[in-house]
Amino acid sequence: MLSTKGYADAYDPHSKVAYQIKTGLASSPLTFARLTTKSQFEFVNDPDLAKASLLGHELLEWVKHRVEEPKKLLGAIDVHVARLIYNTKGTFTYYERLSTIDIYDPTHYMWKWSSKGHALEGFRHNERWFSWYPQGREKSKNQNQLHFHGENYLIPDIGLPNRYDFELGEYGQIPFEKMLAALVPLFPTPPDE
Repeated sequence: MLSTKGYADAYDPHSKVAYQIKTGLASSPLTFARLTTKSQFEFVNDPDLAKASLLGHELLEWVKHRVEEPKKLLGAIDVHVARLIYNTKGTFTYYERLSTIDIYDPTHYMWKWSSKGHALEGFRHNERWFSWYPQGREKSKNQNQLHFHGENYLIPDIGLPNRYDFELGEYGQIPFEKMLAALVPLFPTPPDE
């Protein structure tokens, strides 16, 4: 595990893969970080959709930079999202996927303010992929948090090799040792140096 607040939470020096590790419910978005953009305070209360698109473009540039960051800082060849999802009553899904910057191409998104006006939302294929609650926005929660709903569209189908579904048969708090025992077989033992 890394001690930085960068995009990567862990790095495997043998495979040269950096991991962004996330847990939660399948219905929950991933939270990238709290961030500001260079035009945030200039455009955050402007109703012009062109200004919303400019802010959205700045958000996506920030995300692309963060995805590429482990390659520059750690020498990683690839960056993966590793996610553990709590489904229902003791059932879980673990998956990994390659994190590529092509899904953050600004030409694939349309940005607008949410119906309540709290968040700037990015839509791809008419589905909400991002929501950002900027500081300085009237009625906003002022969190500056960027939520990535698009991850829920990227969950691999059942049966694919990068997806592992398992059941621990318990509801509520799962003992750490039991969860670890269920996940250990997924990770190869690194070669001796």
